[in-house]
Amino acid sequence: MIEYREAITSLVVPEQESSNKKVIDARKVITRQMIETAGIPLMFVEKRNGQNWTLALFPGENIQETWIGGGGATLSLHNGELVATRGFGDDLMGTSVLKSKAFIERLDASYTKKIRYLTPDNKNNDHNLRCKMVKSKEKEIIEVFELKHTVSKYSESCVIEERIITNEFWQDSAGITIMSKQFHSDTVGYLLIMKLK
Repeated sequence: MIEYREAITSLVVPEQESSNKKVIDARKVITRQMIETAGIPLMFVEKRNGQNWTLALFPGENIQETWIGGGGATLSLHNGELVATRGFGDDLMGTSVLKSKAFIERLDASYTKKIRYLTPDNKNNDHNLRCKMVKSKEKEIIEVFELKHTVSKYSESCVIEERIITNEFWQDSAGITIMSKQFHSDTVGYLLIMKLK
């Protein structure tokens, strides 16, 4: 049987997967009791193909929240909003987000965001997005690994190269993003991100 600490901290990113490593499906292994017993902040991330893993909050002072998995992959967030990734394939090198504005403050006007990728020939590939945020009128109840949360849902629609991407965020009454579904890149698609603890 897999020990819960191994299950929580294990990460095999698909692009780095080898035949001698076992991929763990966190949904089938990790329970709420394991999460509480771990005693550290944890994040769950899932790609559109169903491959998933858990990450722990990187210790120390950082400009953004940075989460790290057992294989060294990282995901950086600001107020639950995707800022950067490493070890995910087409890595998101950086995103300019409205760091001083809570989601509720974005509701009345459109705004711009810039996302940057690193190309295979080691050059920056920048995209400018025009975005708008809307909030659902009714509160929702979501369940994250056996724990229910009452949340407000925010949907961010952005135009990138004449197409629309939609990021969704579920925040609690304190403004903490409990769950989100965010666009990463054309090759990775959307990431489901859930705060476990």
